[in-house]
Amino acid sequence: PVHRRAISMQQLCAFGKLVLDVLNTERIVDPSNTVILTWSYINIGHIKELFVKRLTETCVCSLVELIAERAQDATWYVSYWSGTSFQEILDMLLYHAESRT
Repeated sequence: PVHRRAISMQQLCAFGKLVLDVLNTERIVDPSNTVILTWSYINIGHIKELFVKRLTETCVCSLVELIAERAQDATWYVSYWSGTSFQEILDMLLYHAESRT
């Protein structure tokens, strides 16, 4: 079930590091406007198309099902626009998590 596919902050940060490492080593161009994607520019739509779909297409599963060892229940629900910068979302979620520990 969808509610059992929550991503932890640790997993999200590790995924963010993967994205950052790729952006620092590869030149990836936004197919819609030929801008080179950077950490501050890449958004959730880019992440979905360029990373999540490619990582999960062979196993036909969600990203969390791919990286988690078992089902993970959600504590919080986060809504966002797909054009929001991934860096901004990650920063906001880190702030949220830190303010609640």
